[in-house]
Amino acid sequence: MKNHVLPADKLETQLMKIVQIFSLILIVIGVMACKDEDDTPPPVDNTIVLSTFSPGTGNPGSSVTLMGSNFPDAENLQINFSSSEQSFTAAIFEHSATEVTTRVPADAKAGNCNITIIANNREYTYDASFEVTIPSLRVIAVSDTIIRQGESFTITTENLESPELVVVFNDNKEAALDILSFENQELTVVVSENFAP
Repeated sequence: MKNHVLPADKLETQLMKIVQIFSLILIVIGVMACKDEDDTPPPVDNTIVLSTFSPGTGNPGSSVTLMGSNFPDAENLQINFSSSEQSFTAAIFEHSATEVTTRVPADAKAGNCNITIIANNREYTYDASFEVTIPSLRVIAVSDTIIRQGESFTITTENLESPELVVVFNDNKEAALDILSFENQELTVVVSENFAP
């Protein structure tokens, strides 16, 4: 077996090639590692942050402005007014990433309720509760002061949302009058033939 010894200058050349190849491999690995980090975008935080709403009370149909941040497009957003006894979805009238204007649902009943936003498969509920108020019914005018059996008369009202009520005479529930129609805050009532005050 013959020992093969390289001359010093060839040995130095071979070592330089090995160092250059090794250095090149390290540089390629380093560049690839840096490139992977730079190509990964930071995660997008689409969590909705709720701040407040205004006003804190309102009648059915009144406007409420919800404030916060990261509200998604209106098509991907649902607003609910709910309590233990009721839950209603509200329509969205104006929308931005920081404000949403909605209306208290027409069927909402008086009392405190939560306002919940549903978006991105999550529910977000304001800490404070919203108070649905129903304005008091007020009689403004009665068309006639003398009314006979079988005759109808008109009662003009304010804040009457539905004619689901009973019109009585002198607090006598047995002497209820029949409601013929309700339109534009005017209630038309007839005195029945067998009415006895």
